Amino acid sequence: VFTWRLINWLGPYGRLEAETGILPEYERPRVRETVTNHWFFATNDTAYDYKARYDTTAESHLLQPAFSPFEFEAGVGVNASLLNFRHVESRILGGIGYRQKNRWNYSFVDTRLNVDTSATSADTCETCRLYREVLRNGWNKTIIRNVGNTSNRPEVGPEVTWYATLRLGRFATLESELKVFAPFTRMLQPDIIWRSTVSWRLIRMVSLVYDYEYELRRPTKETLRKAESKHRVLLRFSYTSR
Repeated sequence: VFTWRLINWLGPYGRLEAETGILPEYERPRVRETVTNHWFFATNDTAYDYKARYDTTAESHLLQPAFSPFEFEAGVGVNASLLNFRHVESRILGGIGYRQKNRWNYSFVDTRLNVDTSATSADTCETCRLYREVLRNGWNKTIIRNVGNTSNRPEVGPEVTWYATLRLGRFATLESELKVFAPFTRMLQPDIIWRSTVSWRLIRMVSLVYDYEYELRRPTKETLRKAESKHRVLLRFSYTSR
């Protein structure tokens, strides 16, 4: 985030943010009752041969390649300082934001609900035919996955971000950030991100940190949606040379 001060408490801001995973993600089949789960892989654009796709040899399979998903954000607007004291700081940013997220070659588990297993059922998709073979033959140790690509259209809309910092003497610090982004295409379904951190200084270069994050994202593409909370307890080491 880049901010400028036209006067002591007010000025424009510009921000750029990119988020991705550097390393690929793999998964091994689970072992239950001494029997290893098998793998089925399916795509939406090829003919299915469930026997050829019945994989009992691979020790692991790629769930997500490197640098997937990739998310890019940008925004411009007005930065205003609400409080600026020795122990308390608070500011708010309001403007127009831009966001786009892409995922490719990722593997996900599909639901098996509402699949007709009768031999005469007229399946409307190849994946359903694959499910039917699995259920009819009783392969209850099987994991079924789809491999696909997903990207949402670039989203533009108003954004508001609130920052606050509270310093409790020399040993404790509380920080909080609340971000709301409401694209014009879904103004009543905004994305919300809330991060809070409590840091307690143990010794000069070591702090104990509790970090909480709540993330709610509701893009048009269902596979890109997210609603999750994270809790972390960390030891932070810092060194300053003067």
